Amino acid sequence: MGVISVQNIQSVKSFTSKLMLKNDTTNMNSKKHKMDSIPESVAQHAKGMLNFKHDIRTMSFENLNEQYGTLSLSLNQLGGVQLEEYNEFDSSLSQAEAKKMVSEDGYYGVKNTSQRIADFVIKGGGDDIERLKAGREGVLHGFKESEKAFGGALPGISHETLKTALEKIDKAIEDAGGSVVDISV
Repeated sequence: MGVISVQNIQSVKSFTSKLMLKNDTTNMNSKKHKMDSIPESVAQHAKGMLNFKHDIRTMSFENLNEQYGTLSLSLNQLGGVQLEEYNEFDSSLSQAEAKKMVSEDGYYGVKNTSQRIADFVIKGGGDDIERLKAGREGVLHGFKESEKAFGGALPGISHETLKTALEKIDKAIEDAGGSVVDISV
């Protein structure tokens, strides 16, 4: 089994970045336009929350897509996605290397991927319950965007990653004195 290199991870990341560009700019511009009539201090706070939520959505989307793409490669199936459309994807990543990357302790395994997602929200949200909740919502939006990008339902590893990340985020919200009313996924 080969060594998983930074180059392999970067090639998977560039593969998913093209998927993200489809909806990104349009969604942000329409929401920013709605804030033009809000008082400056409120607008600044709302803009900060919107940007944080957007950043979380983007990061969640990218991590889940990278995980899915690598899993598909490890199984030698692409779930309807044509890699030829994404020239940056490193097709030299072997099936064995891809399997290692999505294994339990692999870079795109449930444990590591959910930890990256949760850490991004928790570190960015700090003790601010509203930011943590916005980050949680961003994770859910990223998951839904990832489902759309790959034509529907994601595999079990993605659902388990989402569940694990949300549990960590929910605990951080509770530790900060808040509660999550809607815990459904």
